Amino acid sequence: MRNQSDSLPLTISKRQNGYAIVYDLEQNSIDGKNIYEYNEILVPTLDQETIAHKIIEERYSIPKQIEVMIEYLINGDNDQWANYISYINYAKSLARSIINED
Repeated sequence: MRNQSDSLPLTISKRQNGYAIVYDLEQNSIDGKNIYEYNEILVPTLDQETIAHKIIEERYSIPKQIEVMIEYLINGDNDQWANYISYINYAKSLARSIINED
C-alpha cells in the first residue's frame, strides 16, 4: 500500500504484532516541502521469505497469482508471466537487502 509522510520513515520498525517494513521509498518536493512516498508491509517476523512473499502479495493477490499461473500453463510464456517472474525476483532481492541492512 502506498503511503505518504513528511518525515523519513524507518526501513524496519517494531510494531505490536510484528514489524513494519518500508520499501520503494521516493522523496518528492511539494510546495517546497519534502514528502516521502513509500510502500509498507506488516510481517510477524523478520524472515526473508516472509518479507518477499508479503511484497509479492501486495502487487499480486493470491487469486491474481493463480490466474497468472493458469494463463501460463495454458498459453505458455507471455508478458504477464514475464512481469510476474521479474517481480518475484525483485521481491526476493529486496527482502535479502532489507534483512542484510538490519
